[in-house]
Amino acid sequence: MKNVTSPNERYSFSPNMRRVYDDLKARVKPHNSREGTNTGPAKLNGTTPFIDAFEKYDVYETALAHGIVNSWMYQEPVVRPGEMIVGIPRPWLPIKEHFSYGLQVNRGAFEEDEAFEGKRDETLARFDAVKDRLDPGDMGRMYRRQEDIFGLPMGHLAYTGLWWTGGYQGHTVPYYEKLLRLGLDGIRAEIAESEKEHPDSLVLDCLKIICDGLTDFALKYADAVHAELEAAEDKDDIARWTKVEAALRRIAHDAPETLWEACQLHWIYCLWDWVDCIGRFDQYIYPFYVKAKAENETEADDLIASMMMRFYEHGIHNVTIGGCDPKTGKNSANEVTYLMLHILSIFHDSHPRVTVRIAEDTPHSLLQLMVRLWSEGMCDPTIASDTIIIDSFANDYGVALEDARDYSLLGCQELEIPGRSNFGCEDGMINLAKLLELTLNDGVNRFDDQHKRIGPATGHIYDYKRYEDLEKAYFDTIAFFVRPWVELSNIGASVRAINFSKMVKSIATDDCVKKAQSMDDGGARYNFGCLETAGLGPAADSLVALKMLVFDEKKVDPYELEKAMAANWEGYEDMRRMFDECPKFGNDNAEADEMARRVLEKLWSEVGLYDTFRGSDPFLGACSLLQGGIAYGRATWALPDGRFTGDPLGNTIGPAPGRELEGLTAMLNSVAKLNLRRGLGGTTCNVRIPKDTIASEEDREKIIALVETYLSTGGMQAQITTANLEELKDAQLHPEKHNDLLVRVGGFSVYFNQLDKASQDEIIKRYTA
Repeated sequence: MKNVTSPNERYSFSPNMRRVYDDLKARVKPHNSREGTNTGPAKLNGTTPFIDAFEKYDVYETALAHGIVNSWMYQEPVVRPGEMIVGIPRPWLPIKEHFSYGLQVNRGAFEEDEAFEGKRDETLARFDAVKDRLDPGDMGRMYRRQEDIFGLPMGHLAYTGLWWTGGYQGHTVPYYEKLLRLGLDGIRAEIAESEKEHPDSLVLDCLKIICDGLTDFALKYADAVHAELEAAEDKDDIARWTKVEAALRRIAHDAPETLWEACQLHWIYCLWDWVDCIGRFDQYIYPFYVKAKAENETEADDLIASMMMRFYEHGIHNVTIGGCDPKTGKNSANEVTYLMLHILSIFHDSHPRVTVRIAEDTPHSLLQLMVRLWSEGMCDPTIASDTIIIDSFANDYGVALEDARDYSLLGCQELEIPGRSNFGCEDGMINLAKLLELTLNDGVNRFDDQHKRIGPATGHIYDYKRYEDLEKAYFDTIAFFVRPWVELSNIGASVRAINFSKMVKSIATDDCVKKAQSMDDGGARYNFGCLETAGLGPAADSLVALKMLVFDEKKVDPYELEKAMAANWEGYEDMRRMFDECPKFGNDNAEADEMARRVLEKLWSEVGLYDTFRGSDPFLGACSLLQGGIAYGRATWALPDGRFTGDPLGNTIGPAPGRELEGLTAMLNSVAKLNLRRGLGGTTCNVRIPKDTIASEEDREKIIALVETYLSTGGMQAQITTANLEELKDAQLHPEKHNDLLVRVGGFSVYFNQLDKASQDEIIKRYTA
């Protein structure tokens, strides 16, 4: 490229990278497969890596560590023509570790997969002999405790519309900068130093096993590449395989010195980390890039392209670019930042998920390139505010300023301090709209035919004489449910600690090695929690309507409203229209926005009173719901905002679907009024910017100005959907015409045609009142 920092330049792959990319495109899997890192070989090879380990070792942690290593070493390396960075994921194994829980088990694969034909009975007998040892933490404890609290059997199924406790708790960002600085032998030296203080540490023993496994894995791939080298005849192939083999053999032990070595070590560890989240790639890889570019510019760019292709094919969940230097606080966007966006525009796909950090000194050219990608129909990158996030981490929650400046996004737009934190990414979720339903119905779930009270005995709509009484009852209901939610979620966290679910991540997270503690057992430096928040818009809108029509203006009799609600508005269409026309959050209406702010403040301040199991840090608010707003909406009854039973609640911190009536600026103004400083778990916001509205340079500059204002005045994050309404409707009727139509759901982007109809309908509803 003539000028990588120019938003108007177009990047082109070198001939070899074009060959690699064309091969990749022919085999790339759909969104869901990449999201789950199910992108390895389609067929199992009949090995039993975890059964072997649990038969050999009696101690769970030791068996787990060896099982992880076995699961990689039992697979034959795959080296493809033209590759500069090698390594692919494992197949989808019947038993496999996962950073969210521990071991995931699918006995059915042993029963059905053709790989076990001829030894099926033997394998099943071996599995049955070890199965009781595969889940020492026992997540059933959390569900049994929930049944104790609420007195209902199958309690975890009864509250689908209320909450999700002890949730995913998965994604974290390893300390890639440290890994590249120290190398595997450097990590081993750190472990050896910690052993002086913790000589009998089982945790440290396990981390050594993982380090040794990574070394053996690199050397096994080096041998496979050597075989390719010996068979090669083309001089370019010989030169390439020579460098790939040399990089693998060096990084098996030593810290990388070249960009090639840094990328290869990064990718091997990334594979073992389930191709999860990689933090600020453009920052920690940049010193290697500068050195490589001085020696061979094409090779340097090709290596970045190679990594981007790995991230694309195998489903990186999040990579963060731009932002500031942790030491100086000054903008640190660089050539790699721009190069990654140029390559992303070629992919035009849902992966890798990319976030741009934005501050006052963000280069205008970077913003221009970002908006250019949107104008081409991309939904990436997401944007995040350095202004609010850094200041709140440092001044509200005691994170060291240098660490706060180094934040990144992970998962579906949650926040993290890379390599130094375990924020519990989705400890669980709670539904504010459902809590209001309970408040208006004497603590009873309207879906429950048995009328079992699960919340406080608040009374019905007609029992409240003043609006203040209703609001107090609602806020009391929030507090009532937060306490057991915290208890149950912390039980979930304790299960993960026992199951050592983040064993691979723990070798590259401070201060796990120093403290000889796993990440889920408090080993990380920062251990905040993450409460995902559903139903804010419908709850706030309902309270505004109740205050206005029932209490202030007395236009609606509460007994009649109770009948209308119970009937899901059937036969009460005129009354529903009155409630539907009341002010709604998301339209820069002072009353509605203040109501949303107060409701959210109540929930997040309440949850912030409690610390996580992982340490002495509190739970934080968050809102990045994937498709949860649809599922939780299905289990939420009609409410006084005019919504019908089952309507979607919305998947982000913005207004409910169809409630954004006054345009984009008004909506962003409303969201910016919320106290998002308490939402450092990550609070993304759906933003519709149809690509045909930013086709001109003048229109793109207006969007840049709007984005900068939003992120500097209280907005935290935003995710973009660039499709227009006509495209979406036509794509439902003629999907074959819209194979490249990308949309944002609740934290991730995906091809519209790969969504189920309910998810498609929810996105269309965002465009219509």
